[in-house]
Amino acid sequence: SVNVGWGLAFLAGLGTWALAAYVIDVSGSQRELLEGATALFASVMVLWLGVWMHDRRHAAAWQDYIKSSLVGGGGRFGFATLAFFSVYRELFEVILFYETLWLQAGPAGHNAVLAGGATAVVLLIGLAWVILRGSAKLPLALFFSINAGLLCALSVVFAGHGVKALQEAGIFGTRPVPFFEFDWLGIHADAYSLSAQAVAILAIVVLYGRSRMAERRRVQVS
Repeated sequence: SVNVGWGLAFLAGLGTWALAAYVIDVSGSQRELLEGATALFASVMVLWLGVWMHDRRHAAAWQDYIKSSLVGGGGRFGFATLAFFSVYRELFEVILFYETLWLQAGPAGHNAVLAGGATAVVLLIGLAWVILRGSAKLPLALFFSINAGLLCALSVVFAGHGVKALQEAGIFGTRPVPFFEFDWLGIHADAYSLSAQAVAILAIVVLYGRSRMAERRRVQVS
């Protein structure tokens, strides 16, 4: 049942990737508009994923999540459903992330994106082999905390890039301010772009604060 679930999720992921590639290909005349919209959507998604990983960085929280996902699922169907949504969610976010990078890198940076993706696949296979062999236990709290931090940082970067791309598409104007530029981090000397990143940072602070409060309540109850 688990194999059926992740297998269907993999096929759905391939379909999603093909659809995303098709949309990007036929929208060449509005590249900046597509890049901006995709980057802003990716900013929201990776922020959500970062907070989600932060909430489940402890083994107990992760086990509670799995148990709650299986409630009402009924045996094999419950495991298959959990496997499908767990795998497809990750595939969808990976596709969204790499399509966003692909757009932002441009033709000159496509080889770098491919090289980075290939390296990630090799590392992931190696990590999976080590875990499945049972020779090492993954430090769940550290793994989730580091990834949550990286994803939240990417959310801020994508917010800045998204607004910049929409400005280049002519969706709205610019408002220069005396500030430093760091294109690699999505930082531009523009009030709208910086405001979008400030909103992303504020959302991170609020969501993480709410997460910490919920964690303290769980500790008090237990």
